[in-house]
Amino acid sequence: MGTQNAKKLPSETALEIYELISMKKKSGYFWFNGKPRDW
Repeated sequence: MGTQNAKKLPSETALEIYELISMKKKSGYFWFNGKPRDW
């Protein structure tokens, strides 16, 4: 986010945030692209 060369569009980031808060997910994890990520 921030320049024309950004890896993600703001809308993609917003969708990820929306999915994290509105869908049932396991807590206690870091999430990246809809999947749990290692600590």
